[in-house]
Amino acid sequence: MSYNNKHLHKRQYNKGNLLFFIIFSFFTITLIVGIVRLTIQYHNRTQALAKLHIQELESQKEKNRLLLKLKQAKTPEYIEKHARELTLAKKGEIIVVGSFPTPTEAPKQTSHVQPTYIQWYNIFFNQ
Repeated sequence: MSYNNKHLHKRQYNKGNLLFFIIFSFFTITLIVGIVRLTIQYHNRTQALAKLHIQELESQKEKNRLLLKLKQAKTPEYIEKHARELTLAKKGEIIVVGSFPTPTEAPKQTSHVQPTYIQWYNIFFNQ
């Protein structure tokens, strides 16, 4: 082989290596980006799942509280208390309704007090 053929063969080999390196780098970067994205999605979904679990626990607490309140509302004492607040009566009871007068303002007293010098005049001259 001549010098030119050897040199030309090396260039082709270098071009092949460069092309292989570019393709390998592209796939490697694509793989790394995909792994990072999957890791971020996994983290986000784990957080969302934790939030949903907390909401479920809070909903269960609220449900238990409301069931207890419903159970208390069905007791005769609770019904009696609220019926009395609404002025309801049991069968056979009589309700007395009174009317109370509404308060009014007292009339204002107007005094027709004359000045002192006129009162003295009337005492001495208008007997």
